[in-house]
Amino acid sequence: MYFPGTIVSNSGSRQYYVEFSDGRNVKQSSIHMFGVFSKQYKFNPGDHCLSVSDDRSLTYLPGIVTGKSKTGIDVTFVDGSK
Repeated sequence: MYFPGTIVSNSGSRQYYVEFSDGRNVKQSSIHMFGVFSKQYKFNPGDHCLSVSDDRSLTYLPGIVTGKSKTGIDVTFVDGSK
């Protein structure tokens, strides 16, 4: 799972200290981080993605795009939820 957070400081070697929205502070590798400067994709049905699965906790889960419209995409997550 992925959670929203804020980079607090750089610890070198592409490692960062991150404060997550639930208050946890951890050292995180840049390979597991994404944000406003991440490459944007145009998803199509059948593509794999990482998306918000729970609007209240802002939890991200991997899933598969099952549909597409002008306003967004439909995703079925690895836990079976939509």
